[in-house]
Amino acid sequence: MSNPADNVGEQLVDIAGGVELGFEPIGGGQLRLRAVYDGAVLAKGDYAEVTRGSHRGRTNRGEFINNVKDSVGGIDGLDADEVGTSLRQTFDEFIEVAEEEELAFQAEHVREIIDGTHTPVEIHAGEETTWVVELTYAGKTAELEFTAAEMVGGGAAALQQKLANYFYQLEEIEPEDWETIRDWWDDHSEVVTVVDETGRDAVADRFVNKVADAVRPLDELEQIPNDPSGAWYDGDNEAGFAGAPADGPVLWVQSRFYADKLEAIGKQLEYKGQLTKDLIAHGALYDSSVRRTWSGVFDRRTRLFPFDPRELGINADEVAPPAGDNTDEVEP
Repeated sequence: MSNPADNVGEQLVDIAGGVELGFEPIGGGQLRLRAVYDGAVLAKGDYAEVTRGSHRGRTNRGEFINNVKDSVGGIDGLDADEVGTSLRQTFDEFIEVAEEEELAFQAEHVREIIDGTHTPVEIHAGEETTWVVELTYAGKTAELEFTAAEMVGGGAAALQQKLANYFYQLEEIEPEDWETIRDWWDDHSEVVTVVDETGRDAVADRFVNKVADAVRPLDELEQIPNDPSGAWYDGDNEAGFAGAPADGPVLWVQSRFYADKLEAIGKQLEYKGQLTKDLIAHGALYDSSVRRTWSGVFDRRTRLFPFDPRELGINADEVAPPAGDNTDEVEP
């Protein structure tokens, strides 16, 4: 038989005497089963573990087969025992496929989550060990962070919430689905750090790296309102910010960019306050954000964060010049 993982939706298998078996993985380790003959449904239902050799699997397979045989018994030209035997053989094939390919009978969203996982899954070991999963799903890519408690216990609800928050997808993640996904992540994980730092320290480090990779230092404050990644490189502290050295430098990062990178590392906006405190403690931020109109550059009061550009590995040589300036132009 073809691999069920290669198809989406209900698949049909010929049984005997024109009877067909329709099956579709629906999550939670269940298959939606239908036996059909000449357009009529002989039996249907949602059954768990029918692709496993467990006692529950045998019981559920037996129940479905008996229901089909009861319906076939009243149809001329069909042999109930023959149909029942063929169904048992088909289920035996299902079991063999499931043993060879773990994801063969998983729901579509389970397979897509596993297929979209970038490997290895990173384990940041420490006082608060975290698992960081980079996931491409529903056309977006984000880093999802799971605590040890979530990995061990309540991961189904945590994953369901993260799919809604970062990918805008409302999926029902059953405990069996979570176990399949979590076990696959565990098999494809790697400890990348074993340090004394806390989980919060690791989050702060990843955030700083995200900002440093994506921010665009600009020479003038007036350049940044139309550029979400734009940040004003205030080399001499013209803003007069008391929390920074009197002669600078300060990199003023927009709040919308700050929030975007926070979500990119798998954190919700509620974590913003804690992250800001940690960045100040680490020296990456001089102080909390400043909210003002910035001498009329913005139409309304706007919040900017005062980073120390040296902590981001940024210096004056990397600053984009004002629009219209051509530093490569050769004078005649």
